Amino acid sequence: MFNDLLIHPSTQTQLKAFAAKPSHALLLIGPSGSGKATLGRQLAAELLKLPVDKLDGSASFVWIQRVEGKQDIPIDAVRSLKKQLSLKVPGKNDIRRVVLLENAHYMNQEAQNAFLKSLEEPPQNTVFILTTISDIRLLPTVVSRAPAISVRPVSLKTAKNYFADKDGLEPAWVLSQGAPALLASLLSDDEEHELKATVSRAKEFLGKSRYERLLELNQLTSDKPALDGFLDALGRVTRALNRASVNKGNQSLAKRSLKASQLIAEVREDLQANVSPKLAALRLATQLSL
Repeated sequence: MFNDLLIHPSTQTQLKAFAAKPSHALLLIGPSGSGKATLGRQLAAELLKLPVDKLDGSASFVWIQRVEGKQDIPIDAVRSLKKQLSLKVPGKNDIRRVVLLENAHYMNQEAQNAFLKSLEEPPQNTVFILTTISDIRLLPTVVSRAPAISVRPVSLKTAKNYFADKDGLEPAWVLSQGAPALLASLLSDDEEHELKATVSRAKEFLGKSRYERLLELNQLTSDKPALDGFLDALGRVTRALNRASVNKGNQSLAKRSLKASQLIAEVREDLQANVSPKLAALRLATQLSL
């Protein structure tokens, strides 16, 4: 189980323990690109005793995601789920239904409160798997009702064993900070992969003028999840740049890239605190020192 996936040994051990003795819910916590959804699907397949490629279309598997272009997972999605949960799923397995709620932090507060009722009184033979980039973005009452597993980054040694002398592995590992899904996308030939394309966009952003940066950020402010994903990638790029400049002894660039990383982190915190995306974008565009 999970042996074919790029995964931190500690994360693998915890997932195997949960699969052996599942509770009604599990929270997978990890940054963007850590492969939470992949692990969630693998765990669902194990619990349902199905091949992973047979999950979609199975009455035993419910997958809830934010609709592309939408800012959140609305309460209507939770209400629809509750109707599904009221239906019995045939079978003799101990676990007959798994609900994978991807990026649960996109549920608005109303949706989280509605979902909480299902966690408090879970249907029989059902397991909920939630993924999130941070438990801080979820209501404490939701977090308290689901044991959590941290999806940890993999070491360079683990990555080398998995990819077997793949060209460009080490710089890709540095850029991804060991996040398995992002690392795999950076090493793939698929230039259209969402994670890889976002990193490429972040790199190109640093080569633009302040005015061009502001225009691009303003375009992203209409889609807060896309903006947050871009800032995550931009933070990774500046941290990788900082590491490279330190190794080369370029103190000036090291200081500027460190300052840029700190600024990006602060802007992301502002967005989490519901600061206006346009104000956050303006701050980044005018203060970014790279």
